[in-house]
Amino acid sequence: MIGKALVQLTDEADVPQEIIHVIGQGIGAQVAGAAGRQYKRWTGHQLRRITALDPAKIFASNNNVLTGLARGDADFVDAIHSSTCGMGTRQRVGDVDFYVNGPASTAPGADNVLEATMRATRYYAESVRPGNERNFAAVPASSMQQYESNEGYGRRAYMGIATQYDLKGDYVLNVNAKSPFGKSAPAQKQGTYHGLHQTWRNDKRNN
Repeated sequence: MIGKALVQLTDEADVPQEIIHVIGQGIGAQVAGAAGRQYKRWTGHQLRRITALDPAKIFASNNNVLTGLARGDADFVDAIHSSTCGMGTRQRVGDVDFYVNGPASTAPGADNVLEATMRATRYYAESVRPGNERNFAAVPASSMQQYESNEGYGRRAYMGIATQYDLKGDYVLNVNAKSPFGKSAPAQKQGTYHGLHQTWRNDKRNN
């Protein structure tokens, strides 16, 4: 259904597929892959980018059930793994996969598996804020040990909105346990929904 909606978007609303960026969290990341494949079947073209935010494990073995996200489901597929020891997967699903604190870890500061898996979404959201695009610097590595021994070497890349489309392979990075999460971030916490809502109510009351 998502693939069909994207076809309508490009065919009926004249939105070029070159600018479509699909973002999915958890099992939604795997659904995004299915949507990308369906879009290509119907149009012969690929979506520009799919970003997976802590893609979930897939336990189904039935071929009629969802098959997961993989390289080739869009021109560029990137993934942020934040709970490989929880609800997420260590499996590489993109052209480039970012592993927070290494492939066998969970998000620092997260108190439970649900919070850990949602950290990928918070990291990405932080990177979208103007000025934060390069807060999450990563380097090529296949383990935390390799990352720590080779930090600063290899091609440096940025996790999030500014990820370069020509990246390939596995990247590892460290993050802060609390917001702001990016190591290069200014000391400005992310606003929560409730906090923003309360600020709006206070401003309205004062005015």
